Amino acid sequence: MNKKLLSLTLLLSALWSSNQAMAIGEVLKLETYGTQYCAGKAPQDIDPTNFPTFWAQVDSSTQLTAYRDPALTQKAFVMTAKLTSLPDDDLKGRAVYAIDALVGPVATGYMAVNGVVKSDKSKTLINGGKVNFIRKGLLDACSASGFMIGKRVI
Repeated sequence: MNKKLLSLTLLLSALWSSNQAMAIGEVLKLETYGTQYCAGKAPQDIDPTNFPTFWAQVDSSTQLTAYRDPALTQKAFVMTAKLTSLPDDDLKGRAVYAIDALVGPVATGYMAVNGVVKSDKSKTLINGGKVNFIRKGLLDACSASGFMIGKRVI
């Protein structure tokens, strides 16, 4: 449960730290897909039916907080990250950003995230995105890899 939260918040934190103005208070719902690997167990496919959903709120242009509940009452952790501007999606009139984030390595593990997010047509709010992740440890003794999909809810 916590590993998904960490990976999702890493993703979202990466979204907010660009020079693009993102809306303070913006919230994204994050769902994880992939495979989890734990010692002594067969690899397990993870998706929203068997792995928790998380919500990330934009605190500032360089920080976001991840929560375990849609009411934003169960704080998981706070992160920083970076966006890099890419050419706009001319067909849909949206700004496009590359996301790159790295946590660790630390004694408890690491996680790397990269992918793409797109804004709404106003180019001031992240509308959604898809990122790849690799994680080892951090919140448990397992590792995981896969992708996360985020969609703005507020």
